[in-house]
Amino acid sequence: MVTHRFHGPGVLFDDYGAAGDGSCLPVFLGAAIIGLYQYYGFEACGDVAEEVAHPGKVIPKALRRTIYVGGAAATFTYARGEMIIGHRLPRKISPTRAVPEYALLVAAAVPALIAVGSLISTDALTKIVSLAILGIHAAFRMVVLAALRARGKGWKPSGEYRLGRWGPLGNVGALAYGIFAIVNISWPRTPGVPW
Repeated sequence: MVTHRFHGPGVLFDDYGAAGDGSCLPVFLGAAIIGLYQYYGFEACGDVAEEVAHPGKVIPKALRRTIYVGGAAATFTYARGEMIIGHRLPRKISPTRAVPEYALLVAAAVPALIAVGSLISTDALTKIVSLAILGIHAAFRMVVLAALRARGKGWKPSGEYRLGRWGPLGNVGALAYGIFAIVNISWPRTPGVPW
C-alpha cells in the first residue's frame, strides 16, 4: 500500500456519495458488517482454500463433515444431559459402530431442512447466516457479561496474561462491541433505498 498505491490517503475518508445528503454513519455500519461476517469464519474458509489442492472439492466436503460431526457432538451432549426435547434417542450409542447414530441423523437432517427452506425463500441464506452470526455473537457476549459480573463480585483472573486494573474496561469494551455488532447485523437494510 505504501509503495504501489494508486490513490491518495483521502480515499480512506471519501464516501463517494454513498451517504447522499445524510450522515456517513449508516454507510459505516453497513461496511462494518463485512468484518462481522468474517469474524464468523468465512474468511478462515478462504484462507484454508488457498492452502489445499482442489479446494472446490475438498473444502465443501470438509465443511459438511464439520457440520455433521459438530452437530452430532452437540446433539449427543445436550441429549446426554437431557437438555433437549426427545433426548432419549440422540444419546444412544450404536453398539456395533460405537457412534451416536441418531445424533448423526439429526445433524444431517437439520442442514438438509435448511437447504430445502432456502429453495423456497429467495433470501433464506441471508437470514440463516445472519441468525447464525447473531447466535455466535450472543454466545460470546454471554461469556463477556459473565466475566464482567464475576469481576464485580470480586473474581480475579489468573494466568500469565492479565490486564490488571484495565481488565474491567476491556470487558466493558468487548461487551459494547458485541452489542454494537448484534444491533448492526439485526438492523433492517433496504439496498434499493439511499442511505
